[in-house]
Amino acid sequence: MFKKLCILIFVLALLSSCSKGEEAHQPKTDQVKSNHHSTTKEEVTSTKGNQNTPPKSDDTAQTTQEWEDQGTTTNDEAFQPTLQYLQKDGQIEFTFSIKNKIGHLFTYHFSSTQRYDYTIRDTNGNILRQLSKEQTYLKLPGSEPIQPNAELIFTELIDSLPKGTYYATFVLLAKEGKPKATLQFEVK
Repeated sequence: MFKKLCILIFVLALLSSCSKGEEAHQPKTDQVKSNHHSTTKEEVTSTKGNQNTPPKSDDTAQTTQEWEDQGTTTNDEAFQPTLQYLQKDGQIEFTFSIKNKIGHLFTYHFSSTQRYDYTIRDTNGNILRQLSKEQTYLKLPGSEPIQPNAELIFTELIDSLPKGTYYATFVLLAKEGKPKATLQFEVK
């Protein structure tokens, strides 16, 4: 019996240490937005839902097409997705948040350690970046609770985009719904 207990503890410790490698993509659940570096905002744009929808190309990946087709399936009045960005020194920091506007705790459930996905498209609709194509995730189910009036916040730092106009779309990959936000941004 003791041997089985030791094996179980070892497996749990191993799984725990594997998930720590994904901390860069883990959300911050808080009532205030994440702290930005002490820089001034050059340009901040925020949109809700499907405003400024980018043009679509025919050669998009199936996983991208699946979550884009599903759109915002969570009640917009209860959960408000927003997307903002901050540009500094050739890098762009995106902040994707989902606000719980209902009066009780709500928990999103996920089929893997990936919590969200994003695409960066050019003005012709060509996908230049997609998180799920650049990262790998464990098939380990998980959940993220959101307190009333709090936000689930994700930040993503992107660099190496040439000057121009682009569209960013971020989507939450929860089983309960896929709230998403899209914005148009410019790299200067």
